[in-house]
This record gives sequence, C-alpha cells and structure tokens, in this order.
Amino acid sequence: GHGMLSLAATRFAVSQLLDPLLLLLVALAVLLHLAFRGAAPARVGARRARVAAWIVWAGGWILATPLAAARLTTWTETRGPDLDRALAGHDPEKSALVVLAAGIATYDPDVPPSERMDGASTKRVLAASRLWRAHRFGLVIASGAPPALTRSMEDLLERGGVPAARIALETASHDTRENA
Repeated sequence: GHGMLSLAATRFAVSQLLDPLLLLLVALAVLLHLAFRGAAPARVGARRARVAAWIVWAGGWILATPLAAARLTTWTETRGPDLDRALAGHDPEKSALVVLAAGIATYDPDVPPSERMDGASTKRVLAASRLWRAHRFGLVIASGAPPALTRSMEDLLERGGVPAARIALETASHDTRENA
C-alpha cells in the first residue's frame, strides 16, 4: 500500500538525481563557483564574461527541466504526410510501422512493463497502436535499446490491440541513426 508508493517515489527521486545532464549541470555550477569565488572586483569585460557563463548555465538548466524537454519534444516530433494518402494503393499487410524508442523511466520490476517507459516513448507506442488499428500494418517494429525498453514497448503495443505475431523487436540500436 502506502509503503510501496513511498518506496517507488524514493526510487524515482534517486533516479532523477542520477540524470547525467543534471550531474553535468551541477558540476558546471561548482566549477563556475570555484572559478569566480574570491575573485577581486573584475573589470567590465571579465564581469560580462562571468555573467554570460552563468546565463549559459541557467539556460542549460532550464532546457533540462521536464517542462522544457516536453515542449522541445513536441516541437521536434512533427506530423508527417497524410498516412492514408501515403498508403493508398499499397497493401498494408506488406507495410511495416517502425516505432522509435525515446527512453525508459525505470527498471523497477514492481512496475508493470507497459508503465516503465518515459512519456515520449509511451506517446509513440500509443500512437503506433492507434495507427495499427486504423491501417492493420503487416508488422510493427519496436526499435531501441536496452532490451527492457523494447519489451516494455511490446507489452504496451499488445495492450493497445496489436497482436504479438505482428510485433518485431529491434534491440541493437542506441540512437536514431542506428534505428534507421
């Protein structure tokens, strides 16, 4: 009950503290502080450089927040051409739908596989399930690494109505270039 929720929240909080970008930003803040602490009043050019360094750091921090990351994801994941028009005259059974993974939120075995993905991966898989129901593609390829992520994608695809026989897992790619 309540203890499990507390444990899950603690695991989530710890995983957020180990985020590589957050660690890099904290390290940069410490380095900036050490570089400028105890410095005598600097001339105007040096003060501007110090302010610029802190502004760049603050910009990185802001871009690393979930709100900014979600907005950037929305801006970069644009809608493609009309799928009905693209599939016109083609046998959907001979077409494949490729779903690129974005990330995994947890490896916690107490969390169901379909709930382990990050928000972007979950949205992509839900969209793929909806597209499969509308067009009945011959194959849905869940692509990404680690294998735990693609298994999570597979679980949610099946829950979304895609038959297991129509799902293929590609677990070797670590970035979008390798996905392609």
